[in-house]
Amino acid sequence: MLSIDAAVLGANTYKEVKEARKEQQEWHQAEEKISMAIRGGIDESNSRQENQIRKHQEQAILDWLTPIDYAPQQSDFISRRQTGTGQWLLNSTEFQSWLTTKTDVVMSRNFRFLLAHLQLDSLIGKRSPKAVRTALKSLPSGSNAYDDAYKDAMIRMEGQLLDQKDLAWQVLSWITCAKRPLTMVELQHALAIELGESSLDEDNLPQIDDMVTVCAGLVTVDEESEIIRLVHYTTQEYFERTKETWFPNLEAEITKICVTYLSHLIRLKVESARTTRSLKNGNSQTNFTTTPHLIGVTTRAKLIHLSQKSTACFLETNAQLQASIQALLVKKSHYLFESQYSRVYPTGLEGIHVAAHFGIEKTVQHLLGTYISDEKDGSGRTPLSHAAENGHGAVAKLLLANNADINLKDGRYGQTPLSWAAYNGQEPMVKLLVANNADIELKCTRYDWTPLLWAVVNRREAVVKFLLESGAEFNLQSASDRTPLSWAAGEGHEAIFKPLLEKGADIDIKDNNNRAPLSYAAEYGHAAILKLLLVDSAEVNLKCTRMGRTPLVWAADNGHEPIVKLLLLQNAEVDIEDTHDRTALSHAAERGHEVIVKLLLEYNAKVNVEDGSERTPLLYAVRNNHEAVVKLLLEKHAKIDLKYTTHEQTALSLAEMKEDEAVIKLLQIHKKEECLVC
Repeated sequence: MLSIDAAVLGANTYKEVKEARKEQQEWHQAEEKISMAIRGGIDESNSRQENQIRKHQEQAILDWLTPIDYAPQQSDFISRRQTGTGQWLLNSTEFQSWLTTKTDVVMSRNFRFLLAHLQLDSLIGKRSPKAVRTALKSLPSGSNAYDDAYKDAMIRMEGQLLDQKDLAWQVLSWITCAKRPLTMVELQHALAIELGESSLDEDNLPQIDDMVTVCAGLVTVDEESEIIRLVHYTTQEYFERTKETWFPNLEAEITKICVTYLSHLIRLKVESARTTRSLKNGNSQTNFTTTPHLIGVTTRAKLIHLSQKSTACFLETNAQLQASIQALLVKKSHYLFESQYSRVYPTGLEGIHVAAHFGIEKTVQHLLGTYISDEKDGSGRTPLSHAAENGHGAVAKLLLANNADINLKDGRYGQTPLSWAAYNGQEPMVKLLVANNADIELKCTRYDWTPLLWAVVNRREAVVKFLLESGAEFNLQSASDRTPLSWAAGEGHEAIFKPLLEKGADIDIKDNNNRAPLSYAAEYGHAAILKLLLVDSAEVNLKCTRMGRTPLVWAADNGHEPIVKLLLLQNAEVDIEDTHDRTALSHAAERGHEVIVKLLLEYNAKVNVEDGSERTPLLYAVRNNHEAVVKLLLEKHAKIDLKYTTHEQTALSLAEMKEDEAVIKLLQIHKKEECLVC
């Protein structure tokens, strides 16, 4: 039976809700009230309407019944409803009386609002009071009420016109199968695919309203996120349990759609993807907003559920393979030396590489009859390399059992499977490869990075610890002579830096720019790491080769006040000049780092020191309109008449040229004071 819980959703606190639910006597009154409302509405409809009410008009009556935010919006929504949409119910006396309470919610005894929504949906289309009364008596209740309501909705869905029924099955199939929520546009495109057609016809896109309506109340749309989803988590649970009953051929059908979708990519994507310009910019000749999403959601599932023969057929169809995989596996370069916008497009992929990438063990096993275990793609990568990067242990074991070379380097940067696994943080894979005698010291060809360094740079803490425990050499230097400790210091990876330090990593090893870890920590402002290095007596005045900067100069230039303090406390020399004869004070003044300028002056930094361009700290501060810094320097007797010879400019003439009134005033006052002293 239907009933009205008169207080639950109007209550402001959980305590009020509990107390309201104890008032069991209201249930009987509520049951009678809603029954009268429905009967009154039906009687009035018989007298006022000569034709059958169209289904979408009837549905409009119940649109306010939603499983989300129901109580706060129900009265407002109904009060704004347009005329002509089910007035036979809205005009009934009992319904209008119930509406004025503003807090009552249609419910089924002992169950939630969602159940009432589904049950009221089941009443739509009943043509007489008797039919409604009969339906009311058969409404599900008890512990299986949800399942019964969902089953009833599916049966109603099955009874629709053929096109409506097919659309409903497709909508529910995709939503149920998807590994993440689908947007309305994504689902529209998926449903618009026509098997055997070479392109997607936008005239075949189904309407959102139709997609929702045909699903008998089981599907809803989140307007803000534009996600189309099942109405409730219990709906998902229901279909997870009964998927084989309702959708016995689900994976096969989606597979067919995926294959067709990928074939569209051949025509629309692969030609542009083959040009270098398009690859670098990620351009496309058509709108592929949904393409990567649909492929990402379904490709792996498709490969898993195809038969081995079908999988092999698809993967060995090179045009389809290249079109789909290039779009799917494109990723930003992980190499620090390339532009952050550069992209790495996989080329020359064979079926076995794709199967290994996705971890499809049975398919890899099948394809080993066609390919060798060390088959190389366009970048010289083997199936083991792809499996290692993505952590597919079962595939890696299979390939190793088939004599895959565990230390084979690829052709782009000379990475081994172990370095790929370390780079991507695949700890179980790293352990598997090391257990199978992978060389943990083998450097990549181009930059001489070891697996340990790949893990350090990419913040793979667990992998770093395991490799150290496995005896990885922590002082090995890369092509630029940087050690893992140097990289950890520069990147600020304290959780990685400490284990390296505890293992005895050398803090004084210098790279080819004569920079030690302390220099990088100072440049990038990593105070915690700097403290650890200072405790171990790291050299504080070491100058790098190319710019001649000390750690103090790096920190002052970049505005790292805590670093400057720490270095000064450790007796860092304040006036050491870089290759351009500039001191820490000169850089801080130019950047306008007021607090750092003040600190350096407190440690007696030279105020009037000229650099190689004959500029003083004061000239730099004036040039960049740093009034507060100018004031500090003047207080320490900075000379305002020193000329910048190239342009014959003093601090005052430079300020006048820049029309900086505040600085001009400061300089003029200071000049008058100097004259008075004279």
